[in-house]
Amino acid sequence: MMDGIPKSKASLPNHRPKRCAPQSPDIAPGHGRDYSALLGAAHPGEHRDNGVHDHKMLRDIRWAVKAVNQSFGNRFTCLMQAMAGKTILNRRSVPNTLVLGAKISRVVETNYNEGMSAHAWLWAGGIILLGGEAREDFLPVTSYQSQ
Repeated sequence: MMDGIPKSKASLPNHRPKRCAPQSPDIAPGHGRDYSALLGAAHPGEHRDNGVHDHKMLRDIRWAVKAVNQSFGNRFTCLMQAMAGKTILNRRSVPNTLVLGAKISRVVETNYNEGMSAHAWLWAGGIILLGGEAREDFLPVTSYQSQ
């Protein structure tokens, strides 16, 4: 202590700052995580699951995902919600299909492209479980099936 002021830990000779999170040897710095293995088998376009399942269970899963999203201020994207629903269905061995779609927004008067948008939706039991309300203008690009 010097004049009543303690020395900071950073000024001590053997002090090293702690890392915020341990580095995983499996993930190289600067690279994103690869979730495609968790999604299921990839197929071009939209492959629908036409199987009939317990629709009450499907409604409960939809409600749970939407309730969690709402309780967090609607901050989860359509992909996050579809992946959460897919994980719940996979744990219950319910066949499902996550579909990724895209659209190009175009201003008709000027023929100017405003950009590309993406959307994800989840099929299960022959119905769109999550993301169906906004999917109409999107063209399916790829889908991931789980059995």
